[in-house]
Amino acid sequence: MPECVCSQLPPKQLVRRHRRVRRRGFSFAEVLFAVVVLGIGFIMVAAIFPVAIQQSKATQDETAAAAAARAAVAELQQLSYDSRTSPPLPKWPIILGPTGVTPSVVTGIDTADGWNQLRGTLIFKDDPRYAFVPLYRRYGTPAALPGADWSGTAQIYVIAVQCKGANRPALGTIPARTEPVFDVYDIAGATAGAQFAFTNASNLSPHQVQIKMTDNYKGGGTDIIEVNKQLKNTAGATENHPDAVADGAYIVMCDTGKIFRFGARREDLDADDSGYEFYELQPGNDIQDGVSIGADKPGLIVGRERLSDGSFVGGAQDVSIFTTTIPVKP
Repeated sequence: MPECVCSQLPPKQLVRRHRRVRRRGFSFAEVLFAVVVLGIGFIMVAAIFPVAIQQSKATQDETAAAAAARAAVAELQQLSYDSRTSPPLPKWPIILGPTGVTPSVVTGIDTADGWNQLRGTLIFKDDPRYAFVPLYRRYGTPAALPGADWSGTAQIYVIAVQCKGANRPALGTIPARTEPVFDVYDIAGATAGAQFAFTNASNLSPHQVQIKMTDNYKGGGTDIIEVNKQLKNTAGATENHPDAVADGAYIVMCDTGKIFRFGARREDLDADDSGYEFYELQPGNDIQDGVSIGADKPGLIVGRERLSDGSFVGGAQDVSIFTTTIPVKP
């Protein structure tokens, strides 16, 4: 009977051979664990991309909005004139009258000639996805004799906005929006009168809403803004367009000039005050001085896209808001 080959090997080689025989691959449990760890890693890496894309878009929006705001301020400085100027100026300058000293209210460009001159500059020429809406306040008594107490400067508010989508349907002679850019139908012309009227509802104009605000609502640490739900189209102190409101919209209070920003909708609180819609105020754009507003006060917003029939669609167009002081030309 032949002798086993293993018995003929030297002891060291025999040990190495036995070790090679005993060596085995990964078990199923080890492979499964490695796959799970690898999958978790891929998920974490993949989660970075949406955040990075969103942050990049936000940065782009802020950059474009800042450029639009700078252009807006430069344009307003060139076109803003004093309404007491004599002899009468040509009709094209923006005539800035006083908005009242007790208190000085915030208003939009409130002459038809001024609006018609300015409206062609509202859309950012280099990128028509972006535009701006101007507001102003100026100290002085409207009924005072020229020169009595009118300030030589005006505080300007510039709300930078972005067209968020093709939400506008075809209505009458106004075509549907086919791409997310502003166009001539967002900057309607105006007819002169005691209270000038747009020839069709303009999207890029401020809309007045009536609101109340509560600091630290019910001790929960959240500042709340309530929007009166009753629509009132008549121009004046009680005008109200609640459908323009959406989370992300800025509101500039007419009486104080304070700026706030709407946060999340709180339908769960609507039952607390019938006739009002509740929103949180965004952190950083909420009540800073602890002063609540217990009765309806008017504020100006841009908010949702306004259609030619007066209705509103989509989300808030607001990107950012800027304010500065400019001289008013005599």
